[in-house]
Amino acid sequence: MSFRWRVWWICLYLADLWLAGSMGEHAVARAAGGFIRGVVTDVESGEPITGLRVRIYDSAWTFRVSDSAWTDELGEYITGELAAGEYYIRAVSTYPQPWVTQFWYRTPDQETAVPIRVEAGQTIIGIDFAMARGGYLRGGIQDTNGYPMVDVDLDVYTHEWRYAGIYTDRTDADGQYTIGPLPAGQWYVRADPDLVHGVCQAYWPGVWYRNAAQILAVGAGDDIPGVDFSLVSGGMMTGRVMEKVTGQPKVDCRIRIDGTDGLEQPIHTVKTQPDGTYLAYGLPNGVYRILADAPHGCGAQDAYHPNAPAAADAAWVTTTAGDTVTGIDIELPEGNFDLNIALKMPRRWVDPGEVFGLTMDVENDGTELTALPVFLLLDIHGAIYFWPSWSLWDPPEFIGLDFLAVDLPPGSSSITILPEFIWPQLGFDMDNLFFIGAMTSWSLAIQASDVEMEEWSFDGYP
Repeated sequence: MSFRWRVWWICLYLADLWLAGSMGEHAVARAAGGFIRGVVTDVESGEPITGLRVRIYDSAWTFRVSDSAWTDELGEYITGELAAGEYYIRAVSTYPQPWVTQFWYRTPDQETAVPIRVEAGQTIIGIDFAMARGGYLRGGIQDTNGYPMVDVDLDVYTHEWRYAGIYTDRTDADGQYTIGPLPAGQWYVRADPDLVHGVCQAYWPGVWYRNAAQILAVGAGDDIPGVDFSLVSGGMMTGRVMEKVTGQPKVDCRIRIDGTDGLEQPIHTVKTQPDGTYLAYGLPNGVYRILADAPHGCGAQDAYHPNAPAAADAAWVTTTAGDTVTGIDIELPEGNFDLNIALKMPRRWVDPGEVFGLTMDVENDGTELTALPVFLLLDIHGAIYFWPSWSLWDPPEFIGLDFLAVDLPPGSSSITILPEFIWPQLGFDMDNLFFIGAMTSWSLAIQASDVEMEEWSFDGYP
């Protein structure tokens, strides 16, 4: 412990003695807090890191500003006095410090951070950090007239296009931003403006689709300037999605916007609000096709504007920078069906010579379905047989799937899997047989039926 910290602890001890004497029983009743201590070093050299910010968060991830600390000349830190509870610790560089942000314990991600339990009167020691060096990306964002754009979000992606939210930034009053320190590696950067900015997003160096984005190589200790963006003005589109049968608004329905090239436009996520309305912004000048992508299992089919079941029948909508196209409404026809299935077998055990039959009961909560593929498999000690042919699945020689196309009327119906027959002598125990059944939505591209899979065994029924 450094001389400065020894003096601090002596002063704290004397202050506690004074408070106990002057406040009497009130001081005795006061529960002492706890502290967290540790040291921060460079992972390669082992040298202490001086002047690094160590941030403290409570169990709800609320930043505790007054309890956070800075490392001293020995790389040591100590938090403020903490009430009993769980806390998260994060070591953070301040530009131009090159060390990559780290949560306790040795993770860059908040989701995998390990909480530290503090009890009253307890000092937790050994909460140390060994920090790796990274690099910075810096730049500015302006509109096409050269004016700086304030409070624009910057998104960062790995070379595999995994979003790295911990390293994002927003532009300051001069339109400037600093991302990092990023771990050494290759990174993509996207400018992601909000509705108020009135401009389109862009991937560096100013492209609309991410397959045209350029990757940026960042090394340990790098400070790379000039990652700039000039964002063009965009147009907007509004509409409402309703259920055709009920007339009710469809909430949380994703809106997909495709260009004439058939590619989905990489704008912000667009979903309908409780009243069925949606707003898409930041669209470049162009012609687009709009799909209301109904949530799976919601009771409605997908539809294109204006109320078209297929892309070929969709209307094209033209957007212009600075303008808003209204009335792009869509009605969703009834479509999603909940198919609940159960396999019925006659008894728990089946002995050789007994009559055996197998049926599948289906409950169709929607309208009639035709040519619905139904799969059934029998697992016999690891060997898989397909129904209705009962052919052995033997990859790579046999990689296809066997199925039966059935029609399902509304309500309850029954599918015969095995007609009644005399159960043979198999030569092994029945408790290792398993039936696996599934209904697929392959034939229901428009109806988007739920897919359900169940597993049954002879050991599962009385």
